[in-house]
Amino acid sequence: MNAYLVPCLAALTAASGVALAAPLPDAEASQQLKRMAQAARQLAYSGVYSQQLGNQLASFRLTRQADNSSVHEKRESLDGASWEVISTGNDSTAYAPDPRTLLIAKLSAKKAFPRLLPENPADLLPFYTVRTLEDDRAAGFRCTWLALEPRDTLRYTYQFCLEAKTGLLLKATVLTPQKVVVEQFAFTQLQLGASKDKLPFRASFPMSLSLNPPSTSPVEDRPATDRPDPRDLPTGFKLLRDTKRKLPGHPLPVRHLVYSDGLATFSIFVEPAAPEAKPHLSTKYSQGMMHTAIHQQGDSMVTVLGDLPEATLQHIANTLRIKP
Repeated sequence: MNAYLVPCLAALTAASGVALAAPLPDAEASQQLKRMAQAARQLAYSGVYSQQLGNQLASFRLTRQADNSSVHEKRESLDGASWEVISTGNDSTAYAPDPRTLLIAKLSAKKAFPRLLPENPADLLPFYTVRTLEDDRAAGFRCTWLALEPRDTLRYTYQFCLEAKTGLLLKATVLTPQKVVVEQFAFTQLQLGASKDKLPFRASFPMSLSLNPPSTSPVEDRPATDRPDPRDLPTGFKLLRDTKRKLPGHPLPVRHLVYSDGLATFSIFVEPAAPEAKPHLSTKYSQGMMHTAIHQQGDSMVTVLGDLPEATLQHIANTLRIKP
């Protein structure tokens, strides 16, 4: 099955009238997701994969080696601007020829296919169900599709095709609540086992940027008494970060909150509205599964950015309560 020519399995099933398999029991679902998460993190593999966002298609080379002491990974762009992200254990660094491309690398590294699941995927089961779909092939390997479906209509559905022997994720599709495909990943070349390249993790560019998260306890950076209150979040989203800092292009510090359910993540940015901003301005921007909703509330401008459906992010922006 071609990952970019066929729509989505769910849409095909619905159109043909074929009954969907029942959701897996939580114990079996947890086992399947854990197998997928561990394979992506513990196996050695190398290859080329493609990512499709709407009408845009990009390719990347990925090399990953694992042993008893450490894990090494290198991710390289093959289209457009050239950049690399090299990781050793939990430490990641972006390399590029110029500052603008470093920013592109930083944003692209957030989606580290095939490591799309958290380390403890069983934590997702209160908010998602898992069902088995059909068998398929990708990059010459047999795989079986799993559907990770939200228990509400506020998140995306994820479909994962797992390699038969190892559980490694070979293809992934992201669908809206209306079953529209918004983003896809697929290996086009894959070698399981260590790379034959003797120097696979050497950087090719002089400029670098650390991608490691801060070591402080971020939720405690700001007092909760003046924290903006998202009053109607989807079930399961927890606050991960609350900071206030200067951002490029913003004259005043911006309040930044990060929420996640373990799979989907979104950020809330709150800053003073520019004097020339129109009152009650509401705009939006979308690319693939990533959406942005911007809403003016009084003297504050609210921006909500994340990998959730557009309507969900707009609702979060519109119902956010800003404390005086």
